[in-house]
Amino acid sequence: MARAALALQPSADLHHLLAKTLRRQGKWNEAVRAYESALADARPPARVTEYAELLIDQGKLAEAERLLREVHDAAAETPASLTALGRVYE
Repeated sequence: MARAALALQPSADLHHLLAKTLRRQGKWNEAVRAYESALADARPPARVTEYAELLIDQGKLAEAERLLREVHDAAAETPASLTALGRVYE
């Protein structure tokens, strides 16, 4: 459904929906591409944190840490972003 909607009218919200769906399906590489599209124009802290969590699950710790520091530097740290950053250092 999200792919069909994206074909009609691309938007960050639809890319985000697609990314979350693909992540749940275990299609991590596709989810990464969808998150990157969802974050192309704006970088809401919650969305950046979700993307970083996916990267952590893939073992891409340096990239995840960079994203979570971005959230922190924007003074937008949230419990989820701090928890995810803790996962980087496990």
